[in-house]
Amino acid sequence: MQAMSAPFRSIFMKGFPMRDSNEKNTSCKNILHTTIPFPTLSRLGWSDELKKIMGDEEAGKVQKLEAFVSLTPELQNLLAFDELTNRFILMKEPPSIRKNSFSALGYGEKFPIPFKERHLLRITEWIEATTSLRTQNKRKVIRAYLEDAGNQNRQNQIRDYLQSLEWDGTNRLDHFFATAWQLPPSEYLKEIGSRFMIAAVARALVTHAPYKFDWMPVFSGFQGMGKSRFVRILFGKWAKEDLSANIRDKDAAQELQGIWGVEISELASLRRTSHETAKSFLSREVDNYRPSYAREAENFPRRCVFIGTSNEERFLTDPTGNRRFMPIFVNKSLNTEWLIDNRDQLWAEAYARYERNPEQRTDPPEHLKEQIAAIHERATESDILEERIQDILSKNLIGYREGTRWEGRKDFPLSLLAEALGNKMPDMRLNRRLGSILNKLGYQKTRKMIQDKQSTVWEKI
Repeated sequence: MQAMSAPFRSIFMKGFPMRDSNEKNTSCKNILHTTIPFPTLSRLGWSDELKKIMGDEEAGKVQKLEAFVSLTPELQNLLAFDELTNRFILMKEPPSIRKNSFSALGYGEKFPIPFKERHLLRITEWIEATTSLRTQNKRKVIRAYLEDAGNQNRQNQIRDYLQSLEWDGTNRLDHFFATAWQLPPSEYLKEIGSRFMIAAVARALVTHAPYKFDWMPVFSGFQGMGKSRFVRILFGKWAKEDLSANIRDKDAAQELQGIWGVEISELASLRRTSHETAKSFLSREVDNYRPSYAREAENFPRRCVFIGTSNEERFLTDPTGNRRFMPIFVNKSLNTEWLIDNRDQLWAEAYARYERNPEQRTDPPEHLKEQIAAIHERATESDILEERIQDILSKNLIGYREGTRWEGRKDFPLSLLAEALGNKMPDMRLNRRLGSILNKLGYQKTRKMIQDKQSTVWEKI
């Protein structure tokens, strides 16, 4: 084939690099990574302060690097700290030395996005090309300066949302749960609903000191009544349906980052572990763990609240931990349209109340203690052993053997109760079960000296 003439070849191949046979090979990769000559990286936007520091021969490299990161226009407001996810985020496209560089955004992404190592590499290359500064551990130093600047620009989307709302002055919060679920109004529903919403606001807004909130409402009703839909509407994009990880693991705590409202469906996440672990998890104000992207453990204040849902009426199994659950028995479907129409005003009112008095109480209402106890009783699973134990105790059938230190006593150890039930070797699980039943029947555990020996016994309160 006859070779193309030079003019024709230059027109036909416009935009593509050509080489003669004796030229060094130039790959597409090298072309894409061609750096922009230093003079084209304009200093026109530099402030007088930055020009002075960068031109000062006595200033050290680290000082110049700090000044450059802090003052150069291309790096201003580049990073921010997301209070909800506890991570630094990239707010805009970072500068690059490469022609036609690819966007920092992935498919379907838009700023802000999590700040990652590849972004830091791109920024480091650009800083070196622009300043000709070379320092030891340069990426570590540059990251520190970038994150220090980003820490001054803290972001909280929930705070922005709440502050954008304007409450119309109409009281909706006190009848929130009753209206949403078409229930008769009560003091219990009023207190539980309003305290829960105000606590949710406080959890999202508190920046430094953790906020104590260790209970959750639990909606009990038939499947299909809208319990999960309630959580999704109320918390929007900050809602999460259940926890996939075991609550004993750090993965469960990591799942809470960036979340405002967590549904514990059928209380499944809590049932997979011991009562003590479940109580500890719900009561925690700060999660301490080493994130996947970090080198050491950190403290993360809880910013979310929990909502339980159950298809069963009797879902409580541990009488000693019932105070952490506030049952709401629903027998009608969620008033979805009302909740959608009033969601913003409910949050606006909760935010206004919190701002008016940040110290107001959001713990379970003490003045409704008796009513709450009755509601807990209704929601507590009955144990098939309970009736047998009541019969044993009422008829005094526990075997107080003659000649032993238990002869003639009113108190007793769990081992004697287990023996009366036909189990001479009770394990820890049975002991916990017996203890829960005795608590429910009005007995308490105590330590006593009996015949010069310390013993753990149960006695009627």
